[in-house]
Amino acid sequence: IGFVVFALSRIPYVGWLIYLIASPLYIVFVGRSVGLIYEEGAPKPTPREIVEAAVEAKFCIQCGAKIPADARFCPICGAAQE
Repeated sequence: IGFVVFALSRIPYVGWLIYLIASPLYIVFVGRSVGLIYEEGAPKPTPREIVEAAVEAKFCIQCGAKIPADARFCPICGAAQE
């Protein structure tokens, strides 16, 4: 379709109309196609994976920083965890 737009854009007074109408439509089509391909290829986390990720970390009782679930001391402020 790019060649057709290019060829027709060489016709005076018609070319710029085609260029102004067809080019944005072509760009939107390509952009949406790429977006759909990327979305289908990206793995979506399962609800179980989301819960497991939340359980693997906790927050410091002193400063509120996210720390590993098994941490006894906060690596940011050094406060002892209960």
